[in-house]
Amino acid sequence: MRKFSLLFVLAILFLLGIGGLGAYLSLKLSGQDKPSMPVLPTTISSVEIGTKPSLEVATPSEETSPANTSSSWKTFRNEEQGFKIKYPSEDIEGVKVYTKRELSKMFPANKTRIPFWGVNFRYNPPGGWIDISIYTFNNPLNLSLPEWLAKEARYCQTPHGYMLISEEDISIRGLKGKKLKVSCPPGGIMIDEVYLVKNSTVYAIWYSDEWYSLEMFKKFSNKWREYFSVLLSSFEFIE
Repeated sequence: MRKFSLLFVLAILFLLGIGGLGAYLSLKLSGQDKPSMPVLPTTISSVEIGTKPSLEVATPSEETSPANTSSSWKTFRNEEQGFKIKYPSEDIEGVKVYTKRELSKMFPANKTRIPFWGVNFRYNPPGGWIDISIYTFNNPLNLSLPEWLAKEARYCQTPHGYMLISEEDISIRGLKGKKLKVSCPPGGIMIDEVYLVKNSTVYAIWYSDEWYSLEMFKKFSNKWREYFSVLLSSFEFIE
């Protein structure tokens, strides 16, 4: 009986020992730090494989206006006709002074109004053309500009006539003049005609252009009409 009791006690102690050992190991493991996950970088370098390099887009500078670029223009000067004027030499492909024979062919409709002198500035971009011309006409009666314009038929190279779109007073360096916008023939090419009179001479400065597509019209027309305004402002008589 005593032998059985002793064995029973030893079994109980053995079981308690195993239970205590298990509890100890469980507590020890629960107190350990869990392995941490790798920390991902918050920023990615632009040279890291798999990333797209960023493109640095330069801010476009403000487009230089024609008025600011006129300082690089050349000056056309004619002592005989008594004036000088600036023109965009980088674009103009040639400056041509007309002969009297050429002028007589260009003005066939009105023999009394053939200019005695003329010069042409021409630009031929792809898909169109730009024409700036300056002519001088005799005014022996010293008519005022409105009287001269009323008496003389306006210029047109076609037999279909012209249509006056608008007329306004202008002033260039203190000299009063007229600016006409005409369509030649009606519904056709638009021509800006500027007239100044000094002593017995009438000075005519004309601008016209033609474009074969809407794309070319948008690209060039407004720019060159601004150029024409700058060109007009540079017109100056030589004393």
